[in-house]
Amino acid sequence: MIRMAALSDAQRFAEIYNPYIETTMVTFEEKPLSREQFEKRMEGIMKKYPWIVYEEEGKVLGYAYLSAFNPRSAYDWTADLAIYVDRKEKGKGIGSKLMRAIIELAEKDGYLWLVSIVTQGNEGSEAIHEKFGFDKKASFEDFGYKMNRWTGVDYYVKKLGTLPDRPERPRNLSL
Repeated sequence: MIRMAALSDAQRFAEIYNPYIETTMVTFEEKPLSREQFEKRMEGIMKKYPWIVYEEEGKVLGYAYLSAFNPRSAYDWTADLAIYVDRKEKGKGIGSKLMRAIIELAEKDGYLWLVSIVTQGNEGSEAIHEKFGFDKKASFEDFGYKMNRWTGVDYYVKKLGTLPDRPERPRNLSL
């Protein structure tokens, strides 16, 4: 089941996200987040953007959210996309369900572009973005240093519709 996230999910989100911080290059964050830090992050993001949860039998197995690509107002129609699935649950289609749902919310809210920054070599993330029609538009070699090595990132971009001459500002209709 997919539902909107609540601050009470913060502890579980940290449990899902922190192993990516501690043992992978998937995220360039380097210090695990506490429940309180995650709550604060969620509060800031959910004021403007949708954040969803995938759960089965009451257990959160993954989440996805949109956030600001860039704070300058001319970028208001572009959102940054993030999806994280419990590493023990990968390969079960959860990421695809979350991707489909967050794209639908982005379209409904009026976003025209989605951007994902994917660490080079993250084959699972590359594959799901390509499956859902994202195009790799930029590559930056050796862009981040973590775990004693340099790693690059790729920008995957998806256009959600035609660009109107005078677009309305996106809004988080899930509030």
